Amino acid sequence: MRRGATLVAAWALAVPASAQTLEEIRDDLRESLRQAKYAASLAGLVLLAEELDLSGASYDIDAGGPTEVSAFVLPFSTVLRPFERRELGLYVEGVAGITRTTEENEDVFGGALPGLEASVDAEWRSYGALAGAGPSWTFGEELTAATIFAVGVARLENDADYGGPGAALGAAIFDSVALNWHSWALTRGAALRVDWRRDFDERRSLSVVGRFDARWTDTLEADDPALEFSTRTQLATLRAEYAAPTGKTVLDRPLDFRVHAGARRLTEGDLFGVREIYEAGGALVLLEDGLVPFSSGVKLSGSAFFGESLRGWSVGLGLTF
Repeated sequence: MRRGATLVAAWALAVPASAQTLEEIRDDLRESLRQAKYAASLAGLVLLAEELDLSGASYDIDAGGPTEVSAFVLPFSTVLRPFERRELGLYVEGVAGITRTTEENEDVFGGALPGLEASVDAEWRSYGALAGAGPSWTFGEELTAATIFAVGVARLENDADYGGPGAALGAAIFDSVALNWHSWALTRGAALRVDWRRDFDERRSLSVVGRFDARWTDTLEADDPALEFSTRTQLATLRAEYAAPTGKTVLDRPLDFRVHAGARRLTEGDLFGVREIYEAGGALVLLEDGLVPFSSGVKLSGSAFFGESLRGWSVGLGLTF
């Protein structure tokens, strides 16, 4: 559900049938927000800020009301080989990300207070980081499986500006309960990841990654009890990528291309009402032969996202390892 519509609906439920004090109205608003699961809907911002497998992107979501969300993430993963048995490794991953969504509402009171209309321009943000590790096993030359245990933390914020004749009243009722607040959330999770890769030659390869995650996200601290939530999300992800040379050079360095496709199904929980996401895209990779420390290339990539009630896109410049 759209957050602005949730606030209007919560206000409508909290409108007193008889005179009440301001604090009694705010108490009714808190209960209405709990019934509408307002805080739990914010878990989608945490999920996108801790995205490991699909790209960060700009999304247009139209499930229960239009929502625009942008996400920027920096994921990392590798397998370390600290053990004598070469088939046994330590899989390590991490990500840091930012998500943002904005919304405008012409009257947060939904017309219930003629002459005291209050417009709201609101922005929700999440700053998240997630780190995971676990044992990995290599089977033959092509297959690797890892069991991963992860923990993450996210800060969620809302900033809102009021306008109109009811601006002061809107701030008195909604601030710190539904608008103009911050909170912290903790994520704990476990995952099973399977990687298959076939190298046809030095620069031509096909890789497939399958993964299933279970994550629990709980409020650590919030400005108001109405912002507290506890959710569980389960998601299955499948992603494939093909890499090959273009036959061209740039700055006397070889240029490769990559094409990829991905799919995700949320078997428990949702992303702002969406449960399936598909991705298709490609990249050009300039093999720069160690000019950047620890890097094997510079990558220019782009992706399109789609699904029921969802459209999105991403363009990125990064390093390969």
